[in-house]
Amino acid sequence: MIRRLFVAVMTSGVLLLASGAGSPVCAWQTFDVEHVYHMGDNDSRSEAVRMCYAEAERKALERAGVYMESRTEIANFSLERDEVYSFTAAVLQVERLGEEVRLDGQHMSVHCRSKVSFNTQDVLERLEQIAKTPALRDELNASGRAVNFARQRVAEMAPLSDGYAPMPPLSDGQQAKPAPPPSPRPFDDRDRERALQDLDELKRKRDAVLRRNLQMSKAGRVTIARGMTPEQVHELMGPPQARREAPRGGHTYICERYGSLWVVYQDEAAMCLRRQLQQRPAEGLCHCAGSADSFVWR
Repeated sequence: MIRRLFVAVMTSGVLLLASGAGSPVCAWQTFDVEHVYHMGDNDSRSEAVRMCYAEAERKALERAGVYMESRTEIANFSLERDEVYSFTAAVLQVERLGEEVRLDGQHMSVHCRSKVSFNTQDVLERLEQIAKTPALRDELNASGRAVNFARQRVAEMAPLSDGYAPMPPLSDGQQAKPAPPPSPRPFDDRDRERALQDLDELKRKRDAVLRRNLQMSKAGRVTIARGMTPEQVHELMGPPQARREAPRGGHTYICERYGSLWVVYQDEAAMCLRRQLQQRPAEGLCHCAGSADSFVWR
């Protein structure tokens, strides 16, 4: 509890607009972080800059994840702690603010800054959508684990400084003591380049999952109409991302997922378009019953 309060207080930028006392409708959060990458003897400037930004991005997203963890507890989402961190990282974009190469003591270092800004309510809505779409949740869990592993791999390749820090100003007559160099790393340039490329590729794949989900959800809302057959929907939307079939009461029910939407057919005709499937004792999982807020139309 203390940790979360500290994070909220230390947030570098907060804009809160309210429509009444205690009723926030828009809360902007900004996390601005700096990282210092101590260059080894064989580091190129471009590689050192990429390594620096990789760690700065990780720090910024971690702070955003800590903040959103407390927000999702308030919203009562059924997400695990690791999922909040992973899904928050997936829906946010980190901005690079600039870098500078400096001589710190006797060694070169890259100082870089990154920033992530987001609307809390927008992120909560995205997390709620993921939480209520099991297939999308599973896809993002898998891609999130891969991205996190790649981030850890990149972090392991940063130099170990052994207490290395910039030299403090010297008083008159005092002689400078050489700062200890970064300790040797068991990785060569090709290892670091491969790790950075792997991280970028995994992030692109994760982003493609979210982008495809959003595009299909938007298209489904305006394209799919009551009475359409599965063949007509497939012609317009392509093959579904998931499919369920359930014979019941002399009818055949089929549920097909496009993005975060489910099309429910009864005997080859679209009956409803819903945001999530709901398990019910009599109807099972594939049906058009339930609360109105789970439907786009029925």
